[in-house]
Amino acid sequence: MWNSSAVQIDTSSSTDATLALVEAIQLSDVMTAADGTRVLPSPKGTRCTFALCTKTYTQIDVTNGVLNMSATEENILTLGTLSNESCDPSKCTTQLYQNLLSQSPVGDDDDAQSNYSINYADREYIATFITNMFDTGWGDLGLSDITQYGRPLAYSRDLNQTIKSIAASMTEVIRTGPNSTTKVGVSYVEKTFIEIRWGYLAYPIALVLLTMVMLIAVIRETRRHDAIAWKNSALALLFYELKGWEVPAQNVTNVQELDRMAASMKGSLDDGRNILAFTKME
Repeated sequence: MWNSSAVQIDTSSSTDATLALVEAIQLSDVMTAADGTRVLPSPKGTRCTFALCTKTYTQIDVTNGVLNMSATEENILTLGTLSNESCDPSKCTTQLYQNLLSQSPVGDDDDAQSNYSINYADREYIATFITNMFDTGWGDLGLSDITQYGRPLAYSRDLNQTIKSIAASMTEVIRTGPNSTTKVGVSYVEKTFIEIRWGYLAYPIALVLLTMVMLIAVIRETRRHDAIAWKNSALALLFYELKGWEVPAQNVTNVQELDRMAASMKGSLDDGRNILAFTKME
C-alpha cells in the first residue's frame, strides 16, 4: 500500500529554493514466516523535500579508464530577488526570473559562480509537477492511483534510492532541456586509447617474415628444377609405388592431368607381408 501527499512551497514563505514537501506511508505486502504464520510488516514513513541546489564534484580522477567521482558536495540554493534579466523593461511588465544564490560558489577562484536564475514560470511548473506526482495513493483496498505512480512507489525495495533516481532524472531533463544555459568549462569525457607494445609483436612479425622467405625459396627451387607444383593434391602420394600400374611420368605435367588419369584407375589396399600397399584392382 502507498499513500502520499505533497505540498508546493510558496516562495514568499521560504528563504531557500525548496519546490515541494512530500510525506508518504509505505506498507509492504503480508509476509509468510518460517513457521507458516502471516506477518504484517511495519509501515514506513517518509518525509522528503525537492529543492533546487548546486552539486559540486570536488574529486575527479580516472584510473584504468574508469571515471571516479568519489566526493560530491550539495548545497540548496537560496531565493533572491525577481528580475527581468535582459528583457526590455518596456516590454516586460512583470518579473520573469527568480534569482538564486549559492552559499558555496562553484568553479575556480577566478571564475567562481554564486548567482543563478530560473524562469519563474518554469519553477512553478516543476513544483506543480512534483506535487501532482506524489499526491496519490495505491493499495489492494481501492486507494485511487490518479497519477499511476502509486503502484511502483508501493513496491519500491529502497524508497530512498527511488526518490534520488527521480530527482536525478528530473535534473538531467532540466540540464539538457531547451531552456538550459550553456556554461563554458572543463568537460570530462571517456576516450579509448590503444597502447601498442612493439616487443610483443616481435615473434608474430618474425614468423610472418620467415614464412615469406621460406615460400619464396620453395618457389625458386621448384622452378629451377622444373618440378611440378602439386599444391594440396594428395594423388601424387597415392601414385607412389602403385603396383600393377606404370605411370608415364613424362605425360603428367600438372594436377589436372593427374586427376584425369586417376579417374580411369581402380585400386585396393592390400596387406602384404604386414605392409599396407595399393595394388591394381582387376
